[in-house]
Amino acid sequence: IMRWLSHRGGALDYQEFRKANPDKPYPVAVALGADPATILGAVTPVPDTLSEYAFAGLLRGSRTELVNAGLSDLQVPASAEIVLEGFIYPDDMAPEGPFGDHTGYYNEVDQFPVFTVERITHRRDPIYHST
Repeated sequence: IMRWLSHRGGALDYQEFRKANPDKPYPVAVALGADPATILGAVTPVPDTLSEYAFAGLLRGSRTELVNAGLSDLQVPASAEIVLEGFIYPDDMAPEGPFGDHTGYYNEVDQFPVFTVERITHRRDPIYHST
């Protein structure tokens, strides 16, 4: 399930794609375990005019190296430990929640798009970062 905040980039991109392509699956690639600058760039609220990859490059002091995903035209960080690729199929939604979030409040149950993983790639000995 892709739990996107409805007013942020991922959800807005998905909604725009849905309007233009109501019957097409939405391609998704999830990079797990990239370098620290890329991870920080992904979670920092940057202006819409600045890409997260560009911001990560500014933090790192060098350009973010990207590679093509295998199932779509999407690009992913070359430093990623694991990449999940797949699609969100039209009208494939599921309930998620409730659970506590980082603000100390509970999120209510809501409907979110289902991400169907169709391909997993990884480095030779990938490290899965978790807390």
